[in-house]
Amino acid sequence: MKVFFATDIHGSEICWRKFLNAAAFYKADMVILGGDVTGKVLVPILAMPGYWEVSFGGQRMRLETKTELDEIQRKIRDRGSYPSVMAPEELDALSEEDGSVDRRFTLEMTRGLDRWLDMADGKLRGGDIPCILNGGNDDIWEIDDIIEQSPCVSFAESKVLDIGGFYLASMGWTNPTPWNTFREAPEDVLATKIDAVVSQIPDMGRAVFNFHAPPYGTGLDEAPALATSAASTWPRWAGPTRRRGTPSARHPRMCWLPRSTRSCRRSRTWAGRCSTSTPRPTAPAWTRRPPWTRTCGRRTAARS
Repeated sequence: MKVFFATDIHGSEICWRKFLNAAAFYKADMVILGGDVTGKVLVPILAMPGYWEVSFGGQRMRLETKTELDEIQRKIRDRGSYPSVMAPEELDALSEEDGSVDRRFTLEMTRGLDRWLDMADGKLRGGDIPCILNGGNDDIWEIDDIIEQSPCVSFAESKVLDIGGFYLASMGWTNPTPWNTFREAPEDVLATKIDAVVSQIPDMGRAVFNFHAPPYGTGLDEAPALATSAASTWPRWAGPTRRRGTPSARHPRMCWLPRSTRSCRRSRTWAGRCSTSTPRPTAPAWTRRPPWTRTCGRRTAARS
C-alpha cells in the first residue's frame, strides 16, 4: 500500500489542491493530512459603489470587474488567508463589536473548509481513494464536526484507524507553544491523552503514530528561545499587544506581539483597513485601526 502524507498547509488552497492531486500523480492508495489544516488571516474586501477595494501583499488595490475580484480572492486563498467581501459599514461594526471578529473569522474559515471538502469529493472519486484528516494545535474546534460529517474523508483525531492492516493512531495536540494555540497541553496532560489513544491499538508491532508534535530529539522540535523581558530584540516597528487578563507565568513574553502578520507565525490576524499614508519602510502597510490578532480564540488589539 502506498500512502501520501502531508501536514501543516495552514489554509493554503493551492497546497490543498496539490494534496488532493497527489493521489493520482503518485498513484497513492491513501492520502493523509496530519494537521494544521486551517489558516490564520482574514482579509476584508470592501464593496464600494461600482468597485471593490482590498489591501493585500502590502498594496492597496482597486478592483473594477468581477474577474479581478475573483482573481484576488484566489490569490488570498492560495496564500492561506480568507477573503471576506463586506461593506465599509460592516467593517466598522466588526472593528467595534466585541467578539464579532472571531465570529466572522470562524464563519469564513468553516465556509472555506466546506469548499475544500467539496473539492475532495470530486478529486478522490467520492471516497474511493481514502483520505484522512487530522486536527493540529492551530485548528479551531469547529472544524471537527464538519470533517466528521463529510462522506469523502475520515477524521482521525484521538482515534486509531485500520489502514490496510496497520493501525494509525492520531492526535493533533502538542506540548505548550509560545502562541497559546487551541490544542496544546502541559506534558502530564499530553501524556494522558497519548495513553488514551495508544491504548486503542490492538497490535503495537503494526502501529503508525500520527502525532502532530514533532518527535523529541530529532531536531524537528527545535525553536528559538523567547526572551522573558520587554527589552528583548524585536523589529523596530513591533508594538506591544495587551491581552485580556495577565499573561501566563509559563509564557511571560506573550503580552508582546509584533504587528506584522508575518512576524507572529501562529497568530490569527485581522487585516483591517489600510491607511492612505505611506507605510514605514521596515513594516507592512498599517491599518487605520489596531490590527486584530486572534490567538486561541482571544481577540487582542495592538496599541500604538
